[in-house]
Amino acid sequence: HISFGGKVSYLSFRDMAMFINDTSMADMKRFRVVHDAANALALQGSVRYRVANTFAAGLSVSIYSYDAETFRHTWHMPSVVFKGDLLFQPLPELTVTAYLSAMEGMYAVNRNNVSVKLDPIFDLGGGAEYSFIPRLSAFLQVNNLLNNKYQRWYGYDVYGLNVFGGLR
Repeated sequence: HISFGGKVSYLSFRDMAMFINDTSMADMKRFRVVHDAANALALQGSVRYRVANTFAAGLSVSIYSYDAETFRHTWHMPSVVFKGDLLFQPLPELTVTAYLSAMEGMYAVNRNNVSVKLDPIFDLGGGAEYSFIPRLSAFLQVNNLLNNKYQRWYGYDVYGLNVFGGLR
């Protein structure tokens, strides 16, 4: 199966919550929540390909054009979001996944109260899960496979490559 989707939206926000770094703090590790009215034009598209329950691949992109009433930008809100995913199930008990995520066009306020554009985000990862019995499985997840350095929130570096696993 192959499926396509698309959407054009006009969004109107009243009291949209946005997070601005508190520049009065020495380390800027606290956010102030500010509210603003904002409008946005959104274009979204997606495609998904699936072969029975053994393979699936999907891509989606969302593009936003914001217009805030009070502030110059909609703080920390991306203007472009790209997502891709793969799912492969070679055995009924084993599921292997991979993802790609990218975001761009986010703004924040720096120590001098000047708006700055954050670097684009590019994240690649994957995982696997094996089901021993219907209600018991083991999983392994790998995030930031390329060990990229970026900040989703201004002043907060993401973890580098990280791996974790467990039982469900």
